[in-house]
Amino acid sequence: MAGRRRLAAFSLSLAHPRWRQLSFDGERWTLWPRLLSEPEQALSGVQVALEWPGMRLLRLRWSRSGWRRFWPGEAHVMLRRREHSTLWPLIGAALTQSQGREWLGRR
Repeated sequence: MAGRRRLAAFSLSLAHPRWRQLSFDGERWTLWPRLLSEPEQALSGVQVALEWPGMRLLRLRWSRSGWRRFWPGEAHVMLRRREHSTLWPLIGAALTQSQGREWLGRR
């Protein structure tokens, strides 16, 4: 049985007011908050919301616990090719691998 090939890990610095870094470990995505006292968020979904030549707007989603689980956490992050030029093809491959997860109804 052929398994899915694991991609290379990478981290991206973000210019976002709440999040400082987006990381991919080869299989899973993680979002790191600006405040060091807050824990990192394991992402349950990563999608390309919009894509232009040289830019991608990503929609990131994570699960919450307790009563807030009915309204999952979500953030949007803009990535620019000029800021991540050497990793751009790898980012695209990791996003393609993650795109198979449907959010509404299908898993």
